[in-house]
Amino acid sequence: MPRPYEFRDAEDLAIHLRKFSNQLRECFNGRHESIEDAVYASVGGNTFRSFRYLPYKPSAVFREWAISKFKREDTVNTLLQISSQLQYDEWIKKLSVSLNTSWKRKMGENNPLSYGPRRKLPNLLLKQLVLWKGIKKTQRKRLLGFLHVPLDRYTLVSIRNCLDQNHGSNKVCRIPKNPTMGFVKNEGIYNEIQNAMRVIAKRAGVPPIFLDVLAWDSSH
Repeated sequence: MPRPYEFRDAEDLAIHLRKFSNQLRECFNGRHESIEDAVYASVGGNTFRSFRYLPYKPSAVFREWAISKFKREDTVNTLLQISSQLQYDEWIKKLSVSLNTSWKRKMGENNPLSYGPRRKLPNLLLKQLVLWKGIKKTQRKRLLGFLHVPLDRYTLVSIRNCLDQNHGSNKVCRIPKNPTMGFVKNEGIYNEIQNAMRVIAKRAGVPPIFLDVLAWDSSH
């Protein structure tokens, strides 16, 4: 696995986001023909490498939930009607609860998703779902600005030196040198990091999800 890149500070990260903004934007030029295509593109085997000793294959459980959820017209309609960051934040939070409920139903009450994966997986899904052809160009552009960054080793390392320099940060957490998605244990840590990323992305003039492309896609 490639080594995550650690930016010096918030300004260094903003400079890289500005410098490579055109290349990062190209990652969202592709389109998925179907919801199923978007779901299968959202997660790979490496995403579930840390999930062990479960009664069912984690990737299959996730994909079954995701396809069933977004095949429902009301789910898609609600997403497309979102017009503010606050609305999206509440919607994606509820989506993570839906995933965990479905996961426990399949895997058993003793095998819930911990907080980090519970938030990361829906964010990976939406990163691909916005590329579905069923979403109009204006809707896609609006939603891209709302997307949360999937938090894993790569994105956490990339921003670990940036939190203290970020004026929007309440300094809830200090990211360790070798974090995993399990580091994101609760909503306070999750929101602190997402808010820090938004401030830096705004400074760079790009959607926050570009940070994930810079930290993850560009290094693989």
